[in-house]
Amino acid sequence: MAKILLTEDDWEIRELVSEALEAEGHEVDEAENGRVCLYKMHNNRYDLLILDIMMPQLDGLRTLKSLRETSQIPVIMLTAKDKDSDLALALELGADDYIKKPFSMMELVARVKANLRRGSGSDGEPAKDLAILDLKLIPQRFAAERDGQEISLTLKEFRLLETLASYPDRIFTKEQLYRIVWEDEWLKDENVINVTISRLREKVEPDEGPPKYIITVWGIGYRAGK
Repeated sequence: MAKILLTEDDWEIRELVSEALEAEGHEVDEAENGRVCLYKMHNNRYDLLILDIMMPQLDGLRTLKSLRETSQIPVIMLTAKDKDSDLALALELGADDYIKKPFSMMELVARVKANLRRGSGSDGEPAKDLAILDLKLIPQRFAAERDGQEISLTLKEFRLLETLASYPDRIFTKEQLYRIVWEDEWLKDENVINVTISRLREKVEPDEGPPKYIITVWGIGYRAGK
């Protein structure tokens, strides 16, 4: 059972989503706007946050930006179908996943289950020591470390880096990375992969020169640096 914070200004959606998640055995807490969300995040421990973008007082994007200063909790964004620009910004700010409205409860439950599974590391196997060159992965905290400095990553950023590090001789297409990291069907939308790779590079790559950890193989995809 997971403890989930659902932040959505529409009380009917909150009620439907809460019922669906509680039926799966989860404990659901609710917030009607970003201010209440940040207050509850500061005073409680949650395993997952579901965050609507369009809300009064403090919208989901500003809430996410503030949250990412102190927390790397898995975040699923709720977004309107015609707001792709908001979705791109949410990914840049550190969202792990998204669902476009209107959505089915079956899809929501599946996305929640996938993000909780990825976030728990509950497969019972000890984590392998993974690294790309001098960049060491820290599975226990979903982070990376270089020169003694820890780099905080979102869940999806860590999983993407982990995938490349686990198969250093393999070139992954964008479709393969999406299926592995997001555990979902590839809809040929490269935006999610492009934004996540770009954000991850900003965190781990040197300020100058070409990328050394995440290498682009033109016309194919990506591989780990050697």
